[in-house]
Amino acid sequence: MHYGPEGEFIGAERLPDDWAEDYVRYRDLALKNAVPCLEYWQRVSE
Repeated sequence: MHYGPEGEFIGAERLPDDWAEDYVRYRDLALKNAVPCLEYWQRVSE
C-alpha cells in the first residue's frame, strides 16, 4: 500500500505476475520446516 505525503491513498504495490507461484513455494517450505521444529520444542519442553 502506498500513501502520499498528505496520507492519501495512491495505489497498491504492483506484484509481479508470477507472485502466486513464489508465495505457494515459500508457504509450503515454511510449513514443512515448522512441523519438525514444533515437535522438537515439544520434546525439549517436557
